[in-house]
Amino acid sequence: MYASYIGHDPVVQQLLEAGVCVNSTNNKGQSPLALATSCGNDKTAELLIKVCNLYKLIILMDSETRLVCISFINYLRDRV
Repeated sequence: MYASYIGHDPVVQQLLEAGVCVNSTNNKGQSPLALATSCGNDKTAELLIKVCNLYKLIILMDSETRLVCISFINYLRDRV
């Protein structure tokens, strides 16, 4: 969680390769993807999006976080 929050991409990559659960949430109900997007950690969010079931994560989010994540995904699509 904290690695996503601060945008520490090498640690996030290692955790993903080790198979950590990307659907987990902290005590506030925030997933690693929600933390990364809310803090503007674009590369971290991209890493998480590539390996997780994105739609399942979005469904589990509260409405404010969902809006932030969908906006970020649209931002990424526009960059490609």
